[in-house]
Amino acid sequence: MKTLTITQFKSTGLNPQFNSRVSTITLPDDFLGEGAFGVVYKCTVNGVEQAVKVFTSTDRNKQLQAQKSYETICALQDLVVAYNKQLKEKGEKPIEQMNALKALPLFSYKGRLNTGEDVMGYSTILLDKKQGWECFNDMLSETTDKDSRAAKQKYFYAELNSETRLKFVYDLLEGFKTLEAMRFIHADLNPQNFFINIKSGELCLIDYDSGGVNGVAETKGKEGHFYAPELRTGEKDSANFFTDYWSIAMVVHFFYFPFVPFFYLGKVSSKIMRDYFAKNQYPEISTSDRCFLKEEKNICRYKEYIKNLSEKVPPEIVELFKHSFQKGYFNPGARITSRQWFQKISPLVTKQYKTPPVKIPKTVVVKPKRKKLNERIKALFNKFKFELKSKPKLQKNKSKKYKPYVYKPKKSWSLFTPLYKYRVSRAIDDFFDSGKAETLVRILFFAIFAIFLIAIWATKGFWIALLCLFIGVFLAIFLVIVSKIGLKIIRFVTLAISYVIEWFCLIRLPYEIAVVVIAGLITYFISSGIDFGNIFQSNNQTEQIEAPQPVENYFYCNDNNINVREFPNTKSRILGKLQLNDKINVLSNYEKGFKKVEYKGEVGYVYAKFLQNTPFVENNSKSTTQNPAPKQPTDNAAEEKQNLSKAKTAFQNSNYDSAFKYYSQAGSYGKTDGYNAFNDKAKQLIGILGECDDKVKELLRYAQQLNNTQEIRNLINNCN
Repeated sequence: MKTLTITQFKSTGLNPQFNSRVSTITLPDDFLGEGAFGVVYKCTVNGVEQAVKVFTSTDRNKQLQAQKSYETICALQDLVVAYNKQLKEKGEKPIEQMNALKALPLFSYKGRLNTGEDVMGYSTILLDKKQGWECFNDMLSETTDKDSRAAKQKYFYAELNSETRLKFVYDLLEGFKTLEAMRFIHADLNPQNFFINIKSGELCLIDYDSGGVNGVAETKGKEGHFYAPELRTGEKDSANFFTDYWSIAMVVHFFYFPFVPFFYLGKVSSKIMRDYFAKNQYPEISTSDRCFLKEEKNICRYKEYIKNLSEKVPPEIVELFKHSFQKGYFNPGARITSRQWFQKISPLVTKQYKTPPVKIPKTVVVKPKRKKLNERIKALFNKFKFELKSKPKLQKNKSKKYKPYVYKPKKSWSLFTPLYKYRVSRAIDDFFDSGKAETLVRILFFAIFAIFLIAIWATKGFWIALLCLFIGVFLAIFLVIVSKIGLKIIRFVTLAISYVIEWFCLIRLPYEIAVVVIAGLITYFISSGIDFGNIFQSNNQTEQIEAPQPVENYFYCNDNNINVREFPNTKSRILGKLQLNDKINVLSNYEKGFKKVEYKGEVGYVYAKFLQNTPFVENNSKSTTQNPAPKQPTDNAAEEKQNLSKAKTAFQNSNYDSAFKYYSQAGSYGKTDGYNAFNDKAKQLIGILGECDDKVKELLRYAQQLNNTQEIRNLINNCN
């Protein structure tokens, strides 16, 4: 015999005998069972017979798996303690009174054997055969003796009463409903992992170390008929709540039939199931269909199966079967949850079984009140007797013993849907738990990253984009963590919105569209804030570009009652009016002949032709002749040429007054050259300043006349 000295002890609080620390455990030479990396011993601990599981292995990988299993058990203990406390505070049925959860870990430990080997494990209640407990797999496994297996199946499926069978279903669903409320995934529900007691009508789950806490599991469970389709095809690499829902439906089916639901299809594959569901509704199928197994045509087991479904199985369970196996085969989110199973099965089980028995002292005598109760029922019936007779339509559905249950989570949406038909909050939970939200976030991340790389490639080149690609690969783990945090935030926001909608019974929105819209808005705001052109600055860029300073550019109004408008059009609101020679700051030019100005602290627009950069001066002196005769050339040709040279020099120095004077004194030489000089200046201004065309035309006219030097100077300065 081996002696186990415990160095670390943790109690779950389900049994008061293990609230105090256990120091040593004596392990017998024989063991009850052996798993992949653990051995189960039958031990007596603190005077109570226990099943003690010891994780031990020399293989490195199995040691790591054993460590994970031990950590899962410790985390499950914390969940049980917290949730059991809540149940007791609410006055509800505690966990220790639930039949399915009797085999929860009572304590976990770490210790050392007297052989010097460090081990870890946990202890739970012993389900002894002497007390009537039997593993459900003994009725199905081929390793069991053939005659014994046939006798057990005959009794269980042919002779066992329906009430006891419903008790097994009730215990199973109550246990999984509680596990789901604690956010724990069993992940390995199969006939080997639960025991039944036909004498007492109890069912008990075992083997919790393969599960996962907080809705996350790292294992798939044992392959077989209870394996969810997405795990069998490889679409999912770990178990979740939806795989547990599939296993629950399969176990309930095995409580009524010793074979799988789709036995008449033979070897089940994705292609066969899609062809079957495209033409049939479970369990209906034509025996001439190519999907129907040829061997089953001669056995006629299919017809008996259809008959037993309608006669021996309650209609509520049949409807749940149809929904789970039909819609839930390829759509995990459409499967019936353990809570929904429990709500439908609970009314079928007697109240005496649901409520734990209360021990009544022998001195207390309980007097039945059946007579008074019958009198009350008769009085109530007589009171409404007339109404029942006057309304025969109310008696139409009285003959129906069961009301069929139809679960339609994918019903078409309308603006006003009654609250009791569907809960948005539950749909949001299913959406996130099924992995759809995670897939959507990954697609969005990939799209943003692809756009980012394309923009970098277009602006900075191929090599910088390739560098960004490598950096993005190294940051993938960080992005996954951030996406999970973001999903929790989105889930909280959408749930808060859905609770508000459900509270007021207002508009019912599709939860998937709501999540996509919220995620799209977040993506838009993130992407709109990225400046792809300035992400990488050039290494050769050394000059600092200073921000432009505001420059005051004042113009003057050249007319009275000029409108200052809010927008650059003649229909917008008038902010004010300008009078002749009013000074105003021009911010910039604008299209459609307007200038953008600052007017009394506001931004406005003024038509450009009413503004000039010098005050307007009205010239009252008018020439007596509109076309004066040109000055005749003087006799002194040398003096005229000298004046012509002075005129050219003055014109080049922009001294237009002196240039006009010398051109006038140059006689015939000055008229030709002066006209050409002023005409070339006007052409240059026409090419540069398109909005000064009218003033340049006046300049050309004055250039032809070669008179009135003051107006020529003003026009050229205004155009500049």
